[in-house]
Amino acid sequence: MEIKITASRSVFEEAIATLETPMLSRTFSVLSAPTEAALFGRLNEAWDWIKKALGKAYDHGAEEAKQFFDEAWTNVEELITGAGDKAKELKDLILEQLQVYQAKFMEGMLKQVRAEISVGGGTLQLTQVQLSQKVAMSGSLKASLAEVFNMTSNGEILVNATYSTK
Repeated sequence: MEIKITASRSVFEEAIATLETPMLSRTFSVLSAPTEAALFGRLNEAWDWIKKALGKAYDHGAEEAKQFFDEAWTNVEELITGAGDKAKELKDLILEQLQVYQAKFMEGMLKQVRAEISVGGGTLQLTQVQLSQKVAMSGSLKASLAEVFNMTSNGEILVNATYSTK
């Protein structure tokens, strides 16, 4: 059976929330010197733009949120460009956090698939789920940010669920 699952507000909010604590703890290990405080501030600003772009994408769709995506990317690009020898570590950190967000968002939607359904007088158990689409995260920060943005703005996934008797 093909099922379209739409991300609820709580799915989106839980995905965004998972980024806060890990982001801070990992950032402190990457940016440990007091002289890197300005870089830490710029990272937080870039991350705020990413979250704002994802929020606008969820609420209004990709077309209306495009300017927020562009602004988020500009902030991230400026951060990476100005990070000097920390650029690779910051890029990896942001990619890692985008993957955490993507996994939590997808997990939240998949939790909405019913474990069992009633048909007639019987009950069928979920035995298999297959995703009908993919989200391709890559080593490219801009491409990965665009994938997460598009996944969020679309706000739905298509799954094929197989149910059978207990």
